[in-house]
Amino acid sequence: MRLLFGLISMLALSACSTARVVDDLNFAIADIQKAVGETLPGGIVGMSSNHRELTSAVFAVRRPSGNLAPFNSLVFAKDKPEFRYKAKVLILGDRRPYTVEVGVEQERLDVKTGTYSPAGDSAAMSDRLAYEIRKYLVQRSEKKNVIDDFRAF
Repeated sequence: MRLLFGLISMLALSACSTARVVDDLNFAIADIQKAVGETLPGGIVGMSSNHRELTSAVFAVRRPSGNLAPFNSLVFAKDKPEFRYKAKVLILGDRRPYTVEVGVEQERLDVKTGTYSPAGDSAAMSDRLAYEIRKYLVQRSEKKNVIDDFRAF
């Protein structure tokens, strides 16, 4: 009975994860870090000591275009968006190919107080950022110049 309960609870917890995984990234870790920095709105504001856990600045969706913009930009000075987001990217693996896990926390505006409170994770935004990271890496590899990007040591 305990085994059945443990199995069901493990399946339920693993199904609740909204982080998106990008597998089989056969790129240098510096290229992956650059791709994350270029695709996150507002760039990287936090990094772990081993440079494998990257945190973004708070960002929001610009209306009506749907583009992402840093939350502190002048675009949102007059009216605050209903949701704002913060991404956390993990680079997993000790050698190539690496795996990148993208998770996005969502905050909702409380109209009465004018402050934001946690509203869970955003699977749609995680998907969008994971797609953008992979797209950036693929385009970068197509444009890579072997002579200019070569490091001797």
